[in-house]
Amino acid sequence: SLQPLGTTRYAPKTDGTRNALRERVYATVSPELLEVLPNLPNPASPFISVLAKKVVFDWWSWGGGFEGGARYLKALKGYGVDEMAIVYHVWQKHGYDNGLPEHVPAMESMGGHAGMQVLGSTAKQLGYLLSLHENYIDYYPNYPEYTEGGVALTSRGQKYEAWYMPSTGIQSYRLKPSWIERYVRDQSTKVHDWYHTTASYLDVHSVNLPWQLDFDSKAEGAASFRYSFDKTAWLFDFMRETHNGPLFGEGNMHAVWAGRIDGCEAQIGGRAGEIKPVLVDYDLLKVHPLTVNHGMGYYSRWHRLRSGRLTDAEMDKYRAQELAYGHAGFLNTGIF
Repeated sequence: SLQPLGTTRYAPKTDGTRNALRERVYATVSPELLEVLPNLPNPASPFISVLAKKVVFDWWSWGGGFEGGARYLKALKGYGVDEMAIVYHVWQKHGYDNGLPEHVPAMESMGGHAGMQVLGSTAKQLGYLLSLHENYIDYYPNYPEYTEGGVALTSRGQKYEAWYMPSTGIQSYRLKPSWIERYVRDQSTKVHDWYHTTASYLDVHSVNLPWQLDFDSKAEGAASFRYSFDKTAWLFDFMRETHNGPLFGEGNMHAVWAGRIDGCEAQIGGRAGEIKPVLVDYDLLKVHPLTVNHGMGYYSRWHRLRSGRLTDAEMDKYRAQELAYGHAGFLNTGIF
């Protein structure tokens, strides 16, 4: 499995066997920094011209439910807000980060299936790109059809722990990469057909390198970094094709996926982006030609104190960083 910061660890499968080593390493030497910046072997996003003029509206909490959200979009349109791409996070059947990979039908307490249909059709009629938050890596044991067979295993045969949700106290596990397709074909297709999406959003997948590994010797692609990469790349292509529009993602290691994902909230330096040095060369020269990232990360991650609400001065600093890196605009419901 490939690890960040240049360390590679080759672990055996659960039966003790190992895959044959097959790697290719490139080394570039130059006294000039710009000459050794790595090239990204990805195709350019086909949606660059579409997203270049969009502001991303990162929509989390909303007290008015789905139909109230539809009315809000109409109000925004009335104010002359035309170029907007929406990432709508909290809508899933079991609530946020719960019961995955089951996403549909939409959350009953917010207006359910019928309410989300109103929101989706309204966004489409107004000309707004709409993506709904999906996740095919965190596998929850309270998913009604959960089975241990779907959980990725470590080299020692232990279940890989994924996201722990503090509000529910439920520990999720890493979904086997070989199981991604069976869930996304069912769930994401319904998301698009039912709720009129014109874009898509994937949580977690672009946070790091292709790390959805599985060392289960009985599983297809066991202990293979390449297999995980190919499955992730397939997932990204499937999301684009299914929703007939751009794919958005969570930020952090998003540069690895530039072009394969059309735009991420461009978190820098892990966290506390507010106090990180502004080094734009790699972003502008290597990443920018392939994709249209937005913002500088979620406000709570950009802020050194992890506050979700920014002062006017902090918002100005956030916008200045967006401009320096050439990123598209980003607005989060946390400022309202």
